[in-house]
Amino acid sequence: MRSRYHGDYLTKWQGSKFLRSILNAIPMPVFYKDTSGKYIGVNQAFEVFYGKTDAEMVGKTVFDIAPPELAIIYHTRDKELFDDPRLQVYETRLRDFYGEMHDVVFHKVPFWDPEGKLAGMIGVIIDVTDRKRAEQEAGRRAEVLAVLLEISEITVSPLPMDEIYAMVHRLIAKVLPADNFYISFVDDEQGLIRFPYCVGKAKVLPAERPTGRGMTEYIARTGYAAHFLPEDFARLQHTGEVDPEHSPPMEWLGAPLIDLNGKVFGLVVLYEMDQSSCFSPEDREVLVIIAAQFSLAMQRRKAAKELSESEERYRALVHQAPEALLLCDPITGEIVEANERFI
Repeated sequence: MRSRYHGDYLTKWQGSKFLRSILNAIPMPVFYKDTSGKYIGVNQAFEVFYGKTDAEMVGKTVFDIAPPELAIIYHTRDKELFDDPRLQVYETRLRDFYGEMHDVVFHKVPFWDPEGKLAGMIGVIIDVTDRKRAEQEAGRRAEVLAVLLEISEITVSPLPMDEIYAMVHRLIAKVLPADNFYISFVDDEQGLIRFPYCVGKAKVLPAERPTGRGMTEYIARTGYAAHFLPEDFARLQHTGEVDPEHSPPMEWLGAPLIDLNGKVFGLVVLYEMDQSSCFSPEDREVLVIIAAQFSLAMQRRKAAKELSESEERYRALVHQAPEALLLCDPITGEIVEANERFI
């Protein structure tokens, strides 16, 4: 039980104008508590953060101002400090007056009364939300870059296209929620929409169909990536932009595959049937970047294949020709190629 002297000391300490001026000059939330865990006072930055005045905080505990799951963490750490009174630093999360969660670091130190008895603690809250977000964004950018490099490499490999699509899907799943994923291509010659790769939890996956008013055609018309919720599909169906048969209610995120002439030749799509708000604006940006890299890699693969086929046709014509043909380097005069007839 506290002595009267102890209580008088805290009251005088709390009421010091000089102390209050110092605390209010600190831009970070500052609080001080007695050894029972009750707030003795807070500074103005704390008042702004929690939306409570100093007078409203005095006598309260963490259980009065924080959600139970967070309050028990704060209370446990306070008890640890009082059991072992020394500097305490740890990272946790706080919910502010507006309900927003913050990543914070607590710096807490004990203080003693003039008799040398432990009187309470002073704590400073350092908001590291922006720093953590920047670190996460930097980490994700590095992951996306690694995915782009791998996509570029695997699409020029001699692997069958089925394996390449599966590998691209696994790479995308490293940076995006991709449990439900498909690739679609526009086949103008056959008038078909093809789905060379589809993976998902849905009972009905996209199947090859004639060109119509589906989402692939919609993105091909607009040329832009899109993020749609079920209500967006209802609006597009109402305006006739898409056919209900090809646009079931779901959350859908798609980015176009665009050739070197600026024409959309397909899509990469992520979707979710069971929940909404699965994808963020940042996810859309990432998918657009990946789709652009995939498009470029596919175009390079296509060009390499066409060049190889062209060379094969050329060699077939040269070696089957009835005339004797000889190809020489115009500078060195060296023979580069001769057909069977010449030989």
